[in-house]
Amino acid sequence: MTIIHRDLRIPPGKADYQAVAEWTSTKNILALGVTPHMHRQGTAVRVSASAPGEPPRDLLWVNRYNFRWQTAYMFKEPILIRKGTTVRVEASYDNSNQNMNLDPREPLHEVLWGNGPQDEMLAVFLEYVEAKGSARPRRVQ
Repeated sequence: MTIIHRDLRIPPGKADYQAVAEWTSTKNILALGVTPHMHRQGTAVRVSASAPGEPPRDLLWVNRYNFRWQTAYMFKEPILIRKGTTVRVEASYDNSNQNMNLDPREPLHEVLWGNGPQDEMLAVFLEYVEAKGSARPRRVQ
């Protein structure tokens, strides 16, 4: 499953832009891992799961995101995500001169969703399999 926020409009000079994307599971699944994807303005990403009536549980929190070090994060054990659980992605961006990932020779500009290096993204790939029968992995708590 790809959890996406496409309506990015990061103003020039904005050092603390926030974006959120959510997805709600329509069946019981076993989460195997997550892969966050952002570009040069991305600074942090947090992925959490909230089952109905329960507090959210962090699945992943990369508080110093680096575009050059993108990787997949696989869980040691599959995590049961029950039907109706919302997976929430919270991302932070820095489109200011303090962001060392930006070319200081380029003037700052509004950054929108796109595939190019001048653009930005918020996408999290959630790897899972459908939970079947007697599987008894740990629950999201």
